[in-house]
Amino acid sequence: MGRVLLNRYRYSGYLVLFLWLITRIVQGSHLMKYTPSQIRTLVDLPEQTFRGWRNILPPLQGRNGYQPCFTAGDALALKIIKCLIQDFGIKISKLTCISTELFDACKGSNWHVLSTSFLLLFIENGGIKITPVKDLSSIEKPLVLLPLKTFIEELQDALMIEEPSTQQQIFQFSPMAITSQKST
Repeated sequence: MGRVLLNRYRYSGYLVLFLWLITRIVQGSHLMKYTPSQIRTLVDLPEQTFRGWRNILPPLQGRNGYQPCFTAGDALALKIIKCLIQDFGIKISKLTCISTELFDACKGSNWHVLSTSFLLLFIENGGIKITPVKDLSSIEKPLVLLPLKTFIEELQDALMIEEPSTQQQIFQFSPMAITSQKST
């Protein structure tokens, strides 16, 4: 009887630990953090550009130093901003009004869901919406439509790059047999 109670207690302890882990994952404490240098590499941004963006974009302000303080969601938002600037010619100063909303949307959503969605950037009111677009006939105002799948695949590829395995070094000298010598 005592053994059964002990096993029940042990399993309830595992259940409590499991529930605690699930709570931490849902709250986002499991997210891997990246340094500014790692984020620049992931997004392929020059250091000066990234420094300028950190001064202009509200979601990046206050993240100083070299410690890991960026998430993969931040990298996705930066990749989208880079595309809007380079491909569409939108000035970074015009993107400050949507930057907080964009960073929150990229951080708060599952990448699998985002990869099947589109970013709608409304030109007139400066708002954004991330949605799976199936019918574009309901849209009446000018907007920029970006499929997020490409950005997510690029980031996933960059995050999955493995270091090349080092091959075993070849000995400079040929092996020798060691014989034991007995002292007399």
